[in-house]
Amino acid sequence: MDANAEARLREIYYDPARGLSGKEALWRRVQRIHPGQYKKAQVLAWVGKQALSQVNAPKTFKGFFRIIAPPKTFQIDVVHLSGSSAGANKDIKMMLIAVDVLSRYMAVVPIKRRSADMLVAALDALLDRVGSVVGLQSDDEFDTKAVRAWADRHNVLLATGKAKDDHQDDGDRLGIVDAAVRTLKRRITNYQVAHDRLRVGAEALQSLVSGYNTTEHTALRVRDMGAKRATMRTPEEVWEDESAQAYLYSVGADHNDELSAKVDLAVGDRVRRRVDRGKFDKEKPTFSADVFTIVRIDGRRYTIQDDGGKRAPRAYKYFELRKAGDDVQGTAAGAGRLAAAAARASKRRVVSRTLKELA
Repeated sequence: MDANAEARLREIYYDPARGLSGKEALWRRVQRIHPGQYKKAQVLAWVGKQALSQVNAPKTFKGFFRIIAPPKTFQIDVVHLSGSSAGANKDIKMMLIAVDVLSRYMAVVPIKRRSADMLVAALDALLDRVGSVVGLQSDDEFDTKAVRAWADRHNVLLATGKAKDDHQDDGDRLGIVDAAVRTLKRRITNYQVAHDRLRVGAEALQSLVSGYNTTEHTALRVRDMGAKRATMRTPEEVWEDESAQAYLYSVGADHNDELSAKVDLAVGDRVRRRVDRGKFDKEKPTFSADVFTIVRIDGRRYTIQDDGGKRAPRAYKYFELRKAGDDVQGTAAGAGRLAAAAARASKRRVVSRTLKELA
């Protein structure tokens, strides 16, 4: 496409009366104004390079990575009984909840207060209940000297680098225990309503946990040797079946390998980050007008920084980023504003360094 052809497209696309629309709408308008002069692939490719299109176009979601781990690896969390429930359950104000990653098998240990010695005592009770523990995954709450010492004594691999504000998002790394907590809380509420009582005794609590462990789980679809289709299992069944655990691990690993092959992000790539809307906004998420650079990859998290060298306050998942491309185009006014912003940022950094040197 020559310069004149691009200029005609730009004239239409950025005209408030005729453009500022999507790819298909632009193509139909170009056909009417310049019949037979453009191919559809040319127009769509040109629009894809425009900053405006990249900001508003939806990100193609390829799926979540699955959480897999060796057998007897548990995700753990401490859960409080809130409000009147806590007052009526003075002996069970909070609970340590542990969920086996592969089987989703749940074990719950009541605790009276949140302290290092109580957490260690609860971990001892968990170990007695499940027989052995290979690994524990949790948020930073369990990154204490006492818990680390307990893990060392029992040769347990402890991973606590998952902050609370991180594992509340979609695709979270502690998603298994988070989902189990939501299910157990719902069962506790149902028990209180059905029995018209706030108190949930230790016996009732274990019955609720048993109900969870003996209920078929949608994530536990196992295909037996020679079977044509997979069947849904309960956490208890998979917990007691090593071949089922091996099958689920293999399926999860294959899924993650296939998804990794589809994610085409690397250090140095120019990207836009997702801009989420408010809870009551009707618009779908868009992507930032500013372009960032991927500077670091930790597992499946991407650290980005702007052209001024300032890093984003958190790392991003792959579906929260979209490539901007090296040949991204925009309006002349837009390019001027970006250049001016970069110049102002550079000037601020020089002034900041000078003040530090003077200090």
